[in-house]
Amino acid sequence: MIITGAGGFAAEVLDILYRQRVADIVFYDDVSAGGPELLFDRFPILRNAAEAVDYFKNVDNRFVLGTGVPAHRRLLSEKMTGLGGLLTSVVSEDARIGSFNNTILEGGSIMQGVIITNGITVGKGCLINWNTTIGHGTRIGNFCDISPGVHISGGCVIGNCCSLGANAVILPRIKIADQVIIGASGLVVSDITASGTYVGIPIKKIK
Repeated sequence: MIITGAGGFAAEVLDILYRQRVADIVFYDDVSAGGPELLFDRFPILRNAAEAVDYFKNVDNRFVLGTGVPAHRRLLSEKMTGLGGLLTSVVSEDARIGSFNNTILEGGSIMQGVIITNGITVGKGCLINWNTTIGHGTRIGNFCDISPGVHISGGCVIGNCCSLGANAVILPRIKIADQVIIGASGLVVSDITASGTYVGIPIKKIK
């Protein structure tokens, strides 16, 4: 399986896959020219599209996203799919996911300590990071980055390509537009109808 990227978050994804005994793990990094051939002196790093195509054809056609930025996750998803890869989710065994009416679309990264209750939809290519909680009936759009310790209350709707900073809190039934950035520890008490960057307690738009 290919992990896209070879940085810090990619190493966190590696830890989950390694513990799940996934075979033939490699990384893909075509932007760090002159870097090492192996990560942790063990896992090969593919450096160009031709190597990825060969891997997909001859070893394993699956790939997972190993970067956090929403735009990067979307672009890598499109690129690797175009090379013949199959976008795949990675879910930590330490995540707690409810038993009823949950949907996690392809390419999700569900990290350690995450709590997903019931009736929740997590969109394509989303990162739900450490110790985040998501309340019942919430819908999260595609390619969102939910940072560690975020609390999303029940009945919320999060748009596409949003980024919620560490320890942000979203109160119940809040709706957030596409391409919204919430700063760390931001408190969202009302709907956000326009894209932009919001910070504070409660949050205010700064750009």
